[in-house]
Amino acid sequence: MGELSKAVKKRKDELINKLILHHVYKASDGSQLYELPLKDLEREYELVKENSKTQIQR
Repeated sequence: MGELSKAVKKRKDELINKLILHHVYKASDGSQLYELPLKDLEREYELVKENSKTQIQR
């Protein structure tokens, strides 16, 4: 496996773990997290962070 592939897999694993810590087990479209490309995982995590900020400000 190339270095880039390893880095992408590592980042995907990190994001999936962070999403699971926020009790997110599927993507907003119903897909399994492990099926998503890195870009979509990044987007899902950004949504979770934004939602967390909104809830804290209330």
